[in-house]
Formats: sequence, C-alpha cells, structure tokens
Amino acid sequence: MKTLFFASLFLAFACDAPKQTRYPTTPTYNSGVGSVDGVFTDGGTSQDESSDDPYQDPSDPATPSRPGFENCNLGHRYDGGSIGSFGVCQSTQDERVFATSFAQADASVGTCFVPMHLYYDQYQRAVSYNVGRAECVHNQANTTYYPVLYKNQNKQINAVMVIKYSSLNPFMQCLNAKSDYINGHPGCMYDQNCINAAQQYASMVCTSFTDNHSNHYKQVSF
Repeated sequence: MKTLFFASLFLAFACDAPKQTRYPTTPTYNSGVGSVDGVFTDGGTSQDESSDDPYQDPSDPATPSRPGFENCNLGHRYDGGSIGSFGVCQSTQDERVFATSFAQADASVGTCFVPMHLYYDQYQRAVSYNVGRAECVHNQANTTYYPVLYKNQNKQINAVMVIKYSSLNPFMQCLNAKSDYINGHPGCMYDQNCINAAQQYASMVCTSFTDNHSNHYKQVSF
C-alpha cells in the first residue's frame, strides 16, 4: 500500500501566486494546480516522426527515434496497477518532453502525466512538488507517445506522476488540501493551531486518496 507522509512546513501564500501544498513519497507531494487540468491527445494513425504531433507508431516501440531519446529504453518495466505495465523516458534535450509506451490499450478512461519535482528532505524522505499541468492520452498498446508537459513552476521536472484520468481529480484534491484549508480560514497562516488543523485535514484527504486510488498511479523519477 502506498503511503503519504506530510512534511511539517509553514507556507505563506500570495494572492496571485499558484497555490502550493507540500506533501512528502514514500512520497511527499505539492501542487501548482487547483483541479483537473488535463489535455487529451488521441493517437489514431501513424505520424511522421519529424512532426509536432505527440503520437508515433515506430517499428520498434521500445526504441524511440526522436532526438533526445538516444539512450531511452521503453521496455514496460514499471507496474502501474490498473494502468498496466509501461515505459517512460525523459528527453535529454528538453525536460518537458517525454516518451512513453503502454503494454495495454486504454481508449476510454485515459492516462495522465503530471510533471513533478522530487528531492530528499532532512529525514531522507522523498518530497515531490507538482510543477505544471497534466497531459493525458487515450492510448493504444505498444505505441510510442511523446507528451509535452506544461511547466508553471521554477523547479526542474525530474519525476512524472503517471495516473489514471479517473484518479486525477482526487490526486489534485490531495495536493491542494492544506492550502485550500488555509485559504478558507482567514488568518490561518498566522495561527499555529490552524496550521496544525490544515495539516490534519490534508493528511485525511491524502489518506483517502491512497486508500481508494493506490492501484491507479505510479510516480517515476529520473
């Protein structure tokens, strides 16, 4: 069972800044978006690899042919639960660009990619921040896709959350739970009791997310 541990951190929120909630992976996560904000790409026919279309159907799906993926192996080595086995690589030329392939098709629900920044805190816990918008795909099996992730935070993308579209909204609710609580209680950021309550609320929301959706996502770091 995947467990989320929250880091104890006091955060100040500017009115015009993206909302940020931090939660440590066993892992820990943080959000830069407020709700489901996913863009779907549906691949239907093969495209020339030089085009900007994120869909491609190469002869050898385990070896992407686009620049930036020369050392990429898209063998389906990650277990995504209901997503099935999949492979994913990050471009060496552009941190926003990924190559991915799935062992099983999903033409109905869809799978999303959320850009993340991961580091280790003083307790050696992996802490992840969401740094942009989710991009989603209705995929065919054994087909290479090249999602380009939108980044809205000044942090490196060094991990990606691969998650079923049906679990994306609960994931975002978990990410935003602490900041939503603080923003909903005027003066909360100056009241330690309120901060503690916000932390407890976030823990409850994220525990609910992992209890109900642990089979529908996989975070991969690079």
